[in-house]
Amino acid sequence: MARLLEVLHNLDATMRYDFARRGLRPTAEMLGGKGQINLSTSLGPIDPLCELDAGQGYDEPLPHSVAVIDEGRLLHVLDLPTLIAAKTKAGRPKDRIVLPILIATLQERDKEKR
Repeated sequence: MARLLEVLHNLDATMRYDFARRGLRPTAEMLGGKGQINLSTSLGPIDPLCELDAGQGYDEPLPHSVAVIDEGRLLHVLDLPTLIAAKTKAGRPKDRIVLPILIATLQERDKEKR
């Protein structure tokens, strides 16, 4: 979590819905909670989840992530099978609506590997 907090501070992250415009920065306590926090950064909005699943923080999914470099920044994003599993488990309408696309993408990718 310390790495994520450092990245967020380097991106000048502040709470997005702070209507008093106090420039509140994310804290370890916020990231250790539940749900997600809505942030504005120098790269645009980002809404990190505080936990992917009960008892899972930021370090547990790392083995199921893919490293991506964007504008010189190293990012870790969930691999496709893990993202599908997380969205299936969440079961929210916004997750269910993208599942067919993600599953089809995974199937196409697997066909190309053969």
